Amino acid sequence: MKFMTLLYLLLMVLGLMVSLYLFHRAAGTLNIGKINVVSLTYFLFLIQTYLGISLIMLGFDKHYTLKYLTQGDGVLPTVFYVTIAAMILLPLVILGVFNIAKVKAGPAYDAYLQAPVRKEKDEVIFWLVIAGGGVCLLLLAVYLLKIGYLPLLKMIAAPADFNFALERTRINSIIVINQYVRNLLILQFIPLVSYITFAFSLSTRKMKWHVLTVVFFAAALVTKTNNFSKSPVIFHLFIYLLIFIYIRGGLKRWVQGVFWAAMAGLTMLFYTVLGAGGMPNGWLDIYNGPLGRIIFTQVGTLSYSFDMFPAIYPYLGGRSFTPTLLRLVGADPARHLRSAKVIMDFYGSERVYDGTAGVMNSCFLGEAYANFGFWGILFSIFWVGLMLAVFFLLMLKLPKTPVTVVLSAVMACKLALMSQTGFTDFVYSADVMVTTVGLLILNVAPQIWDWLLKRLHTKPRKQSAP
Repeated sequence: MKFMTLLYLLLMVLGLMVSLYLFHRAAGTLNIGKINVVSLTYFLFLIQTYLGISLIMLGFDKHYTLKYLTQGDGVLPTVFYVTIAAMILLPLVILGVFNIAKVKAGPAYDAYLQAPVRKEKDEVIFWLVIAGGGVCLLLLAVYLLKIGYLPLLKMIAAPADFNFALERTRINSIIVINQYVRNLLILQFIPLVSYITFAFSLSTRKMKWHVLTVVFFAAALVTKTNNFSKSPVIFHLFIYLLIFIYIRGGLKRWVQGVFWAAMAGLTMLFYTVLGAGGMPNGWLDIYNGPLGRIIFTQVGTLSYSFDMFPAIYPYLGGRSFTPTLLRLVGADPARHLRSAKVIMDFYGSERVYDGTAGVMNSCFLGEAYANFGFWGILFSIFWVGLMLAVFFLLMLKLPKTPVTVVLSAVMACKLALMSQTGFTDFVYSADVMVTTVGLLILNVAPQIWDWLLKRLHTKPRKQSAP
């Protein structure tokens, strides 16, 4: 074995051991049955980035993404060292925030899991769900009529000549009233309502919530499979698991086994029906199919950022921030450009030409580097760690109600996924802001309603005669 291979193996093992220790302290636990936003972010980073780049450095470098690198394997050591640094520095930032807040993650998180869900009046939220959710279901029906079929059924059984890529492009262009109605009220609000009904069903055990859970679970499954994407439905189901964990205090091992077996089976079904570019060595082929997608595709795309910027394309200098944020800082919002789009246009040009291309996402390190170089990487590690720590503290401090449990579960999944899709969303994300503010308002809706009733029923005092 060559000296450099031994060195990479040693660094890989050391990085893994140190990161396991630090993330265990930062998350309070790495028990899958008690997973939280910090541990989920770590597991995604470990599997989708760290494992892939480590295997590549050990010689497993035959994945298709690597053959498009213009500098060959010259950028791969840089990606390896940056990944190890992030695995160690990120939990240190989180621990630093916890030390300032004088919070120990382990005991605080255990106390949160063991705390009972507050029993509060649910009538107001129930009728809000009926009214708002009913409107969204009607809009979903209109959306499906415009599509012309139920996408979920096509994923299960489609004709041999059915082109999923072209149909995905067509479906993404369909709107109901306008794109905001489709994106917010149908694609985002219906799954959110399904989580709320599930949380109330678990905590109150009332039949009315059980019925709503079944209805909105089915509707949410339709929205999450509307364009044949595989990962959204997997993470959608994972949010239900998080809600269950937060309300019941954890998962028994047999429940974990059943859930992960079901997710593996669902993934295999999707890849069988939708196709995965061929799996010449079967399901255990590490370069193709689900294993290749999970282990190598993400880190291959991350390598593109270091291969392209600034050698081929100059640093974006903040252009990846949202148009809203660019406008606030006095920049031209028309110059908005996500690095994932630039990378797709260059490395995935064939799919751009045939109209089936989207973007090439990687972990937050890639977008930070594409915009600001290595200084951007350092700042992104600090900022992402800060955001994860602040949200974790917010979760631990909020009163434990069905709605705040949903907020904790949804935001844990959103933030963990954001860490694998880019950096700029951690600075400004309308989705995160709307979800957080909306659920916090819904959480106090019963108190607001009681206050309004008191105001309406309070009779003005009669003034005494002079």
